[in-house]
Amino acid sequence: MRSSGPLVRRDAGDATSAEADKKCARAVFNAFRAILRHRDLDLNPLDTYQNAFDVAVRTYCERKPRVPEEEARRAVANLIFRRV
Repeated sequence: MRSSGPLVRRDAGDATSAEADKKCARAVFNAFRAILRHRDLDLNPLDTYQNAFDVAVRTYCERKPRVPEEEARRAVANLIFRRV
């Protein structure tokens, strides 16, 4: 019975981690979309997309501060392309 204790805790930790990942992904995508809503106001739409991406990366880095920025940029790009 003792050996099952750590497995139960690890499974609960995985569920919490998966939920945290989903919340992070939702926050990142919502930040990206929020900036894109204002793209009609910008003279250069490419600047808007770059700004939206940068804000999404900052949001990701706030949620996962231990992740290096280059890795965060890849993760955000993958997340956005999967959702589009």
